[in-house]
Amino acid sequence: MQNLYKVKCSCGSKKRYIDCCFVQPNSWDKIMNRQKIATSLRWKIIDFAASKMPSQTEEALKVFFGDTYTKTTDISDEKMGPFLDWYIHDYRLLPENLSLIEIFFENRAALDDVERFLTSGWLLSSINCYQVVEVKPGYWLLLENIITGEKHLVINPELAEMTPPWSIFVGRLVPLGEVFEIDFIHHTLPPTALNNLKELLLACFAKRSSEYQHLDYPNYIRTQVSPTLPRLVLDNIDAFDLSPLMALNKELLAYKDVLWWLCTSFFSKTLVKKPANLGRLLHQLADTNLFDEALNSWPNGLDATNLELTTYLTWLEFIDACLVIHYGKEPAYDFNIKSHLLCLKKPSQPVFQPLKVTRTKINAESQALEKVSSVLHTHMVKRYPDKQIEAAIQIWQHFLGETTVVPEIRVPETWAGGVEYCLAKLLALPITQKELADEYAVSSGSISRIYNLISKKINLTSLDKSCFLS
Repeated sequence: MQNLYKVKCSCGSKKRYIDCCFVQPNSWDKIMNRQKIATSLRWKIIDFAASKMPSQTEEALKVFFGDTYTKTTDISDEKMGPFLDWYIHDYRLLPENLSLIEIFFENRAALDDVERFLTSGWLLSSINCYQVVEVKPGYWLLLENIITGEKHLVINPELAEMTPPWSIFVGRLVPLGEVFEIDFIHHTLPPTALNNLKELLLACFAKRSSEYQHLDYPNYIRTQVSPTLPRLVLDNIDAFDLSPLMALNKELLAYKDVLWWLCTSFFSKTLVKKPANLGRLLHQLADTNLFDEALNSWPNGLDATNLELTTYLTWLEFIDACLVIHYGKEPAYDFNIKSHLLCLKKPSQPVFQPLKVTRTKINAESQALEKVSSVLHTHMVKRYPDKQIEAAIQIWQHFLGETTVVPEIRVPETWAGGVEYCLAKLLALPITQKELADEYAVSSGSISRIYNLISKKINLTSLDKSCFLS
């Protein structure tokens, strides 16, 4: 298998293939279609278990949840995700002593060639620990196994939009062919957990290696540790003790008080007491040389210029990301307002709110996004340029990010018509509700109702429409 993250593009651009033709519509659509097939396949596996072995599934639920289990409807998505990952791959079903994925693979007569290929690849998957070493926002992440150094190109547009580099995932990778996707993430740790995690895994391997001398490290993890790795990490790595300040190099330790004050004050309604000589410390920290030192103090080192990092992820945002991971909070501040404290270039204000991120693949938001986006594209493709179709889909995505309860999409054409009317209002296009009702074969009243729902959640007049006029 070629290393897609290294190979140059054959088009002659001298760029890496993953930065060039790999992300072009023709190639990218094939990859995303493979991901849709994988999602559908997971549902088939779950349906197979529910219909073919209900008693074994019930027993697995009792084993996993213990005395707290009563019925499946009481289990939240956050708890069901880890269970399904464990049940599909790691739980041994009697009397064959096989996993659910193995039993499903043996009964795969109804699967097409792609589904058989994916299933066979999943048989060898395991939970492992990976560090994000590179990100292309909206497209892919490059993950590195923290022990073996093996790299995996992971396709996950949503995760790539919100993941800071050097984050650590404890989760399961499954192959889609030459690329991978994250089937489930059990834990996300800050970069400062790297050394602790390495020591933990290597110590466990050394302790058991005498008993399992015939196993190399990857096979040891897959066969001996995978089912218990999330619990092993949770029991031994306390993220709340892994301060982001551990990532500072010794030259910047003198400024840890001011950095800590900046971060903690963002999370508190009552401003934390300012350290002495705040103005002088801020002025010194804004010095170019010291900021360069901050860049170099990233875990494993980071070779980047001020401009490169400022346009991608500022040092302060990195520390903030660690704090969000540590304390499970959304930032209670507008970074756009406070970024001047470090004399950093102001980041551009995002036009659209991204989708809320859940750690399970089975979630209502992604299904709602796909249903309505598909209908929008079908109806708009011959009447709008690509950029305006994208804008309509982003409005729908923005609405899903703002709403607290994901609506039930019984008739996606109704929602698509309402979203297109929002776009028409945003761009002042001469399109009436009656015309859209005819286009989508729904009533004018339903178009109006959906428009009102969306416009109450999103201030359409505040969006930057100049991006969508070309």
